[in-house]
Amino acid sequence: MTDTELLAEQQRISARLYRGVIFSFVWLCGIGSLYSLIIGIDALRAIRRADGMLYGKWRAWWCVGVGGLGSLFLVWFVLTLILHLCGIRIR
Repeated sequence: MTDTELLAEQQRISARLYRGVIFSFVWLCGIGSLYSLIIGIDALRAIRRADGMLYGKWRAWWCVGVGGLGSLFLVWFVLTLILHLCGIRIR
């Protein structure tokens, strides 16, 4: 990977991770967290492919961790909605 390609990839990853961290705080009913989780996983893969030449691993792990926790809320919400629509009550 040339220096120009490396710089372009770093800028792309940094911009996406910035959005990922913002969306990890702004849940948007879990959808923002799911977006953050996907961005974090994608960034970790790109950093691994670059053999350590790119940085942002901690922000990527933040997106994976917080986005994953927020995504659990989305799963809970969807399951609760489906059960409610089916008339099933859990006490």
